[in-house]
Amino acid sequence: MLSSPQLAHLVEGSSANRALCGGFLPTNNNTAFSNFEDIYTVTIVDTDGKSPIAFGAMNMYSVKQAYCMVGEVAEKYENSTIWLDDVSTVKNHTILKISRCEEGKPNHNGLGMFIAVFGEHDEKPVEEFLMEWMVNKTIGNNCLDLTKNVTLDVVGNRNLTGWRDNAGFMVSDNQRYVEVTCKRKDIESLTGASATEISAISDANKETLIEYDSQCTMIDRSEYLNALLKVNGVNGVIAFDEHKQPLGYALRLGTQILSCYANSEETARQLLSFIAASISDDEITFYTTYLFAGFMDELISKATSITPVSRLHTRTLVKQVKWEKIFCANVGLHLF
Repeated sequence: MLSSPQLAHLVEGSSANRALCGGFLPTNNNTAFSNFEDIYTVTIVDTDGKSPIAFGAMNMYSVKQAYCMVGEVAEKYENSTIWLDDVSTVKNHTILKISRCEEGKPNHNGLGMFIAVFGEHDEKPVEEFLMEWMVNKTIGNNCLDLTKNVTLDVVGNRNLTGWRDNAGFMVSDNQRYVEVTCKRKDIESLTGASATEISAISDANKETLIEYDSQCTMIDRSEYLNALLKVNGVNGVIAFDEHKQPLGYALRLGTQILSCYANSEETARQLLSFIAASISDDEITFYTTYLFAGFMDELISKATSITPVSRLHTRTLVKQVKWEKIFCANVGLHLF
């Protein structure tokens, strides 16, 4: 199912798939990032048992926290209620087959207020089924509202109300995320002077990169980073001071800057300039926030394209990350 052309078409516009230049799913026999062991996927197929109508992928980054990488629902089914007919699971991949579909939200009138709100129902919106099964396979549904948290980024605000109202993403993030496309020359012209050495990421300094990443967060991302660095075409640079201590790093794939983390704006400018110089295309895309009042605002003002990103959480804002170091985020792949 994960290699089907129909599913590839449904997922192709997702931020995760675009960040990986179409390499999220195992199409054309390629090694897909979705095979990473901490990623769990759910596919909902139509009554024919073949045609995908929705797809979700969740990255569990701690026992109580997860990031929803993909949440795609075919436009025809965005405002629909479905009933499930069959469930099958192979390793980290679950397929849900529907038996019935009706347009609109479930009608629980006449059931009584408590049963309508808290009762277990056979019929649910598509987004709710996706969320329920992704959570069940990752952090678990037990005490979900009390002790656990899931984060979702909605690029372009498509089907925002469906995920907020039907899947429980009720908490809006306090940072304003945007997808930005800039001319390469505008990024390449950035200057900074804090790092004394900028080196290409290799097996020799990969552990240093992972060590620096751990300074940005309390979350252990070593396995995630090892999996990401194995994706064909992913490369980057790491900045050092005069004592050979890491000051930050940046990763890219194709024309997409996947991440840029640094101790200071000066280092971030150097890293981005260095990365841009290695790209031959005229335009480069990345995700950032309006948290930075300096050069990021300058880049955003020169952007050829800006798309808003709504970051939503099920329970609370995430505080285990030093957000002041996250100049370009891994939107679509991880929390940051």
